[in-house]
Amino acid sequence: AKATKPKYSSIKIPLLILAGSDDKTAPLKSSEGIWNEYGTEKDKKEISVLEGVGHWHCVEAPDEVTRIILPFVQNLS
Repeated sequence: AKATKPKYSSIKIPLLILAGSDDKTAPLKSSEGIWNEYGTEKDKKEISVLEGVGHWHCVEAPDEVTRIILPFVQNLS
């Protein structure tokens, strides 16, 4: 509750954000804000919106999560 917001602009590693379109806990707008603030070059960060999915991505859409994460991880070098 007392945590300070990270200085996202200082983080410069590949980034993948999975956001559920129906997530009430971590709304898409928040994920987009993090994506925009991250210091990583735009071609090394990605945001994927899971349509009709709430906060429990892996439970609600496990196949889609795998389809998105696997190529992202495989392309890390």
